[in-house]
Amino acid sequence: MPDNQSIKSAPSSSISESKTEETAVQSATPSHPLPAGGWLVLEVGAVCALSALWYYWRRAAIRTWSRFAKQINAEFAEKNQFSPAWVSGSYRGRLFMLETTVSHEDDAPYYHTEASMPLKNSAGFILGVRRKSLLEEVQTRNESSYSQGANDGRRFGVLIDLEDPEFERKFFVITNDAVNISTVLTPEVRKEMSRYSDVELYIRREKLEWRRAGEERELRHIERLSNMLADLAESVENLPKRNYSLSEMMADESLISKGV
Repeated sequence: MPDNQSIKSAPSSSISESKTEETAVQSATPSHPLPAGGWLVLEVGAVCALSALWYYWRRAAIRTWSRFAKQINAEFAEKNQFSPAWVSGSYRGRLFMLETTVSHEDDAPYYHTEASMPLKNSAGFILGVRRKSLLEEVQTRNESSYSQGANDGRRFGVLIDLEDPEFERKFFVITNDAVNISTVLTPEVRKEMSRYSDVELYIRREKLEWRRAGEERELRHIERLSNMLADLAESVENLPKRNYSLSEMMADESLISKGV
């Protein structure tokens, strides 16, 4: 049985330990709060960090275009500190231009990235392909695609048979040559175009081009679409020559802006 002395000493020991812990907590707690100037420094640092991130993100297209220009040994120019202007050189042995530009074909100006190559189009093959918006896709879900050429009874209203209803559901297709469209708009080309939500393709009398809204920031997209463009140029230039007057070809080419 413990004696009275040991019983009385226990509470004093517990009190001593409690005071020790309290002293340790107090010593670990800062004796002075962070001054107002310190909070200001933190806020300024946060703003600077966010600004640096925004600046880096905003220059993404410039970094991408500069890198692409170096890959193909081409010239590159900036429009300003945030936007690229153009890349000019050759791609797969063809003259090539990548640029940011504004078109006024619709009611509102359309700022976009455009890549183009000159074309020897002795076949007079004209093609316009544009990805539909979600609303347009719903509206035309059950419609067939038709080629539209000059109103001379030779090429107007001919059914386009791509045997690819999924592609025709997603894209507007305008051409003056439904016979050779499958030779040019191959399954590989259709598959590549289907990767993008806003891509456009135009084959004109003397050049062909692809477009995407805004400033293209992905290097792999520029490479893939430009490879597609070079493949298309070869396909069109290998088509048999056809006798078209200049006025006929210009009339057919104007259908692109009207129909797509």
